[in-house]
Amino acid sequence: MKNTSAVDKVVAFSPALMLGMTTSALKGKVAGIDGFITKDGAIESDEGTAITGLADPDGGTSGVLTSSSMNSASPIEYMMNYVASNPTRVVRMNLQSNQKEQFSTVIEQSVISPFERSNGAMSINLRDYVTAGQFQNDRVEIPLLAKGKVLTLASDVVILFKLKANSAMQINWDIGVGFSASHILRRRGAIANAHILAAGQRLQTK
Repeated sequence: MKNTSAVDKVVAFSPALMLGMTTSALKGKVAGIDGFITKDGAIESDEGTAITGLADPDGGTSGVLTSSSMNSASPIEYMMNYVASNPTRVVRMNLQSNQKEQFSTVIEQSVISPFERSNGAMSINLRDYVTAGQFQNDRVEIPLLAKGKVLTLASDVVILFKLKANSAMQINWDIGVGFSASHILRRRGAIANAHILAAGQRLQTK
């Protein structure tokens, strides 16, 4: 993610957008969002409008906020669509930035629903993971699972990242267990097939 503007910006990662929820609805549940990560390229400000030019309600300029996947074979839009239907846990993060001030920001996760404004909020203060003796000052490792603050990528979750002015941040997510209905179906199908075959063999031997 990159923020080439002269002011800090808050961007949201939310698979809810891939299920037809509008950005205005999300803004009504989680305040302070400047842009929404939906795909590789320009980060959108509102209802599919990229944060570019004078049309931007925040007064931005072309390319103020951008995001891209480090793996071109697995773009952000693919990941968003996948986790919208297959909730996935992030157990560790590795962050890199060209500005050490980026590691004084907070990552926030909120759970949303049609019945409540937001709930289940969780904050991850990056400053807590930077030590005085840290060898590299351009990156930090966040052991989420060890600290009991696992992030969830799902259709009812909004994760907010604050991007410092004129900064770039790279995020590597270590994925833990995920919930896949098709995977569960395959496992149950394999068990059912084994029972059916076993029953057929018993019938043949009688």
